[in-house]
Amino acid sequence: MIEINMESRLKEDENVLSDEVLSIGGVNYELGPALKMGAPEIWQHTSIADWPEGRFLFNSVVWFLKVIPIDVHFFKMINVSKLGFEEASSTLLNKKWCHERTIESSDDGTIIRDQIRYQSRIPLVGNILKPIYSMIFKHRHSRLVHRYGA
Repeated sequence: MIEINMESRLKEDENVLSDEVLSIGGVNYELGPALKMGAPEIWQHTSIADWPEGRFLFNSVVWFLKVIPIDVHFFKMINVSKLGFEEASSTLLNKKWCHERTIESSDDGTIIRDQIRYQSRIPLVGNILKPIYSMIFKHRHSRLVHRYGA
């Protein structure tokens, strides 16, 4: 499996961050403005910390510029808590998509870590996608730093 790791140190308190970043709205803020993930109404208003574990939840279309579908994400959470989650999903492009996000208090604020591991359905495609996924998560973290300070 291919792995990507990102970490940001933010000034905001972990409780404020967890309320805001563990939601579809928070995910879409991080992805924006070019990318967006869809979700059924019920999941848009439910904190990720409250999503059920161990079963398929819903399909999420990933949109580029809000009009071009570029992938479909099939959500399944393994662990969820107020301080993060572990996801074991799949997508049309990836047979396995594992995303772990942790939110950890530090002396001067909070540390958010993302670890992504994935296995593409077509092996060579995984290597082609790595710089794209790395850029997306780097962008997500830059949006977090912009909103919450570093």
